[in-house]
Amino acid sequence: MSGLVRVTIDGRTVEVPAGTLVTDAARAAEVHVPIFCSHQKLPPLGACRICVVEVGLPRLGPDRKPVLQPDGTPDIQWMPKVQTGCTTPVSDGMHVRTRTEVATAARKGVTIKVVAFDESTHTAAEAAAAVGAELGQIVKSLVFVIPTNGTLEPILCLVAGHNRVDLARLAAVLQAPDIRRATAKEARELTGFSIGGIPPIGFDRPIRVVMDPDLGRYPEVWAAAGLETTVFAVPPATLRILADATVVPIAEIASAAPESPEVAEPASPA
Repeated sequence: MSGLVRVTIDGRTVEVPAGTLVTDAARAAEVHVPIFCSHQKLPPLGACRICVVEVGLPRLGPDRKPVLQPDGTPDIQWMPKVQTGCTTPVSDGMHVRTRTEVATAARKGVTIKVVAFDESTHTAAEAAAAVGAELGQIVKSLVFVIPTNGTLEPILCLVAGHNRVDLARLAAVLQAPDIRRATAKEARELTGFSIGGIPPIGFDRPIRVVMDPDLGRYPEVWAAAGLETTVFAVPPATLRILADATVVPIAEIASAAPESPEVAEPASPA
């Protein structure tokens, strides 16, 4: 056992031989990390950067022991830049995140910076105030569902903060007359994130994304980064590429100025 180290990848902890590369450890944890230039008969290259992940290590105190958080778990310090999984060996206590907004964007050559706040940015208005932007620059991530053969297909709508989704227009665009708004529980189960923190990218399953063209009126928009207190800025054209979104009018033609319950949902706006 002395030759094994414990590594946690997307919440799954496995023991692997010391020196194992992150991509191989992920395979042992049954977590998919995309690869392209990596091959068992070639030395590690890390050239394509498709396998980039976020890597963190336990913060050590003066006694060289891991600093623990109030819940008893190690306080993880995340590296400032993503790392190539096919060239990075694991070490004991390492944590790896493979599906975050940062890693997902980096695989497409885009660097994003997540900004964290002490106060909630759960609503579009809160997010706009926190980052000093117009309400329309806040990306609301709204989850809808289409009942299909006993299951629910999630649809993510990226909507400008001052707009409301016109359900009839959305149904017409998707040719899905039965589409409806997801409940908070459904949104969490289908995306892995809670309303108020749902990001536009970084999901562990394919999700169709529809984007409000009004977001394109701004040079920069702000979207949620997985928590009610985290956001990131991105040009709308880049957001469309990252989310593989279809841009089509889905907002009500006459939007009310006051923030409604829907607008009040997220800055991540979920």
